[in-house]
Amino acid sequence: QGEISTIYKKDGRTRKVHHLVLLPDRSSAERLIMRLERVGNLRGDGRPILGLDSRDLLEMVLDASQEGILVPAHVWTPWFSVFGSRSGFEGLEECYADLTGHVTALETGLSSDPAMNWRCSWLDSYQLISNSDAHSPSRLGREANWLDIPICFSGLRKALATGDGLLGTIEFFPEEGKYHLDGHRACAVRMDPGETIARGGLCPSCGKPVTVGVLHRVDQLADRQAGFVPKKMKPFHRLLPLEEVLGELLGCGPSSRKVQELYHKLLCRWGPEIPLLSELPLESLREASMKPLAEALDRMRRGKVFLEPGFDGQYGVVRLFDPTEVPSLGGQMSLMKELDLHPRSRPKSPSVEVREKAPTQFRKGPAQEERTCPQELDPSQQAAVFSPARALLVIAGPGTGKTRVLTSRLAWFLKTKKASPQEVLAVTFTQRAAMEMAQRLAILIGEDLLRGLSVQTLHSYGLSLIRAHWDRLSGVPGPMVADDSVRMAALQRALESWADPRKPQPSWSLLERVSNYKQGLLEGDREEVLMERLARAYDQELRSQGAVDYEDLLILPLQLMEGDPEVKAQVRARVRYLFVDEFQDLNPRQLALLRELMGPQTQITLIGDPDQSIYGFRGAEPRHFLRLTDLIPDMEVMALGTNYRSTANIAQGAFALISHNPSLFARHVGVARGPGPTIQVRVFDSDQMEAIFVAQEMDRLLGGTSHWAMLREGHETCLEQGSVGFGDMAVLCRLHSLLPRVQEALARQGIPCERVAGGAEEPDKALRELLGELRRLLGRPCRPEKVWEIPVLESILTGGRPSSTGPAGAAVRAFMKELGMAEPGSGISMGLEQSQLRRFLEAADTWPGDLLELLDHWIMLVEENQPQPPADKVSLMTVHGAKGLEFRVIFVVGCDEDIFPLRQQTIQGSLEEERRIFYVAMTRAKDLLYLTATRSRCLPGGTRAGGPSRFLQEIPAKLVSMDQQAHGRARSARQLSLFRGR
Repeated sequence: QGEISTIYKKDGRTRKVHHLVLLPDRSSAERLIMRLERVGNLRGDGRPILGLDSRDLLEMVLDASQEGILVPAHVWTPWFSVFGSRSGFEGLEECYADLTGHVTALETGLSSDPAMNWRCSWLDSYQLISNSDAHSPSRLGREANWLDIPICFSGLRKALATGDGLLGTIEFFPEEGKYHLDGHRACAVRMDPGETIARGGLCPSCGKPVTVGVLHRVDQLADRQAGFVPKKMKPFHRLLPLEEVLGELLGCGPSSRKVQELYHKLLCRWGPEIPLLSELPLESLREASMKPLAEALDRMRRGKVFLEPGFDGQYGVVRLFDPTEVPSLGGQMSLMKELDLHPRSRPKSPSVEVREKAPTQFRKGPAQEERTCPQELDPSQQAAVFSPARALLVIAGPGTGKTRVLTSRLAWFLKTKKASPQEVLAVTFTQRAAMEMAQRLAILIGEDLLRGLSVQTLHSYGLSLIRAHWDRLSGVPGPMVADDSVRMAALQRALESWADPRKPQPSWSLLERVSNYKQGLLEGDREEVLMERLARAYDQELRSQGAVDYEDLLILPLQLMEGDPEVKAQVRARVRYLFVDEFQDLNPRQLALLRELMGPQTQITLIGDPDQSIYGFRGAEPRHFLRLTDLIPDMEVMALGTNYRSTANIAQGAFALISHNPSLFARHVGVARGPGPTIQVRVFDSDQMEAIFVAQEMDRLLGGTSHWAMLREGHETCLEQGSVGFGDMAVLCRLHSLLPRVQEALARQGIPCERVAGGAEEPDKALRELLGELRRLLGRPCRPEKVWEIPVLESILTGGRPSSTGPAGAAVRAFMKELGMAEPGSGISMGLEQSQLRRFLEAADTWPGDLLELLDHWIMLVEENQPQPPADKVSLMTVHGAKGLEFRVIFVVGCDEDIFPLRQQTIQGSLEEERRIFYVAMTRAKDLLYLTATRSRCLPGGTRAGGPSRFLQEIPAKLVSMDQQAHGRARSARQLSLFRGR
């Protein structure tokens, strides 16, 4: 048995649901553990926290064992439950979808009891159970289930499924629960549902939204009046712990020595606590001179108690005596004083009119009323979309809606029949961006107009030109885009043909230098002559195999168009309308290809931002904008003026920073959103303290990944509490080497995270095997990891080869099945669920072309190395990996001098590009931005003294909240393992 927390986005909201999971045996538990460990960290917290849909968790439980049980825990708690006001659902079906029928029992939680749940007729078929929190032994049994079953798992499962053997429950007084009523703990304001509705859901003291409690939430979803009792109901008893009863009688704390001595004597005389509280004849106590205790138990059993209901994380208080009554109990068991007993009956819950099942609609406070990106185009966007200019350059800063403008302009040309789809080429920087643009266009213009429209990267467009004119380039069948194994084989063969004994040895670094030479990045380098000779031999080996590499996708089209006027004329006749996104990221060779595509009458729309040019290592630079305007004198230049992404403080802080760079075009910043929180700057003594801060602050921003986190000071300042999920946050840095420390801290905190950036990845073994075999059977050059001796179905093979036509995803999956390869998520072995294999299958499922095209498409995806952030995990990535992305909350770690900016780049005169990279990092943030630095940092090679980056000083002080953290060594909590060796 265990409890699992899931935090994830669904239907536009962050959901936080706790589940009780029960399995029949250790083997099924091990199976579930292996599955869950692929999703997240199981060791960071006693209650594992996973970025996993609750429905998928239930499916995993059932996969581990068909006898498995999943019970939604404390189902009404605002922050962590299936019906909670902050992060829950309106019904079980919304949460568990097609698997709802496998949920048969619900845990009521401390702030509700069965009577409150009886008000919802749609819960009548579920068994209502109660369990105590297990924070300490004294808490056990405060809530419990009465069972009369065989002592075995099947007996328990039957009781939870049918109610047979479930006799009833032992309950708290729900008012004692810490979320019973509405309120705002920071202001000590407690409110009943009626008052909350009257005040629009706002705290009368500070004006912030209150936390809607369990009673109010039940009112929202109930379809019966309070007091309704169903015919088939299980009885329940409200009890108070005996230690608390004695503490009130003796006027001291439950854990005091006086209470503990009497507590144990009572148990020795009358037996276990629960029967004593609920069944012991009161006359027995009176005969033992325990009249005050008898009176206390009598009041408890009749519900004659005094209540101060709990709210917003603060426990309620239940008293058996009025404060004016002073009970005391002295000696061993002798009555010292008679009591004047005048308690009033337990007050009824506030009467609230029964409404339809719909959440209360609260008015947003002024601080929350912000303008978001408009449904209609703003004036500067309209001017760009409808400009009559033949050549248009749009300068679009962060969050100004550049992709929307580009797609809207393209749609305008098509809808007004200024252009036909076959005449248009839309160019993006990455394959992912191309697919996203195509999806947007499908919404704007419909699938019919989208057919025939070319939305591609320049590399994929270059490949299409190579395919169309392959006979001019090679005499062997092709072309195929070579993967790393094929490229290395070509390099080895090229070196074998050299007679020079001083020739270099084949290596991955040598292959990378050949690639750099082909990109034009070694001009003036002393190795240039050597690389020219080697690249020529290497290219010959590739062509002999009918292969091209990634660099050839630009080089060969340029050679075709520059060397053959007929080809150039054909291409320009086809491309009459050219749209280019992210112009600032293009390198000189890509620009050269664009120039070849541009004829005198070509309609050109380019969009980009010179201040976001951060790929200098690939040859991209802001001055390409000026070269373009020199090339096209009639180019009209326009600017998008309003940032709809970031709050005003973030946008203005980033603008102030980038203003230290010279401007190619006039800069200005307009902001649609309100000021928002200030930029949070933190300076720590060490990178360990920095990482711990990031983990703990994320936990706070999430509203706490646990109930305990909710009690930490400062939680009331969370952004739209309950709306921030794991996937809304990211950690960015300048260097990959800074990420492991943060990743470890997040794992200890129990926060799911994933490193989604990093240089070229070594392919997974399973993926290498699959790709190698596919290429071999398709007749493509390859170096397969493993030669399979398994017959392949004729439906997949055509003449001894897999079919190269038809849906690629279906062909790949059928082929994997015949090879005996398990798909990710379908097996128990950790080795079968590798992230790259999963991404390849996802690409295959969405690829509209055939299998041959898919293999080439995958190579280009790998070469671009653009990560796809996980939906329900915190993303850890470099700034370059985050280009084009946005997150609600950004932590930029490592804002140290000599790290950001990099010392080597500063020495080489690249400070302006370093500042642009910092600018890109800041502008990924929508709502909240943290910039952290350290005075000392452990890096590969030793410890380096640091200090805050000069860039932090370039942000206006009025926009920043600076905290120079106190000196000292940080201590982090360590979760003990339940099983030795795990």
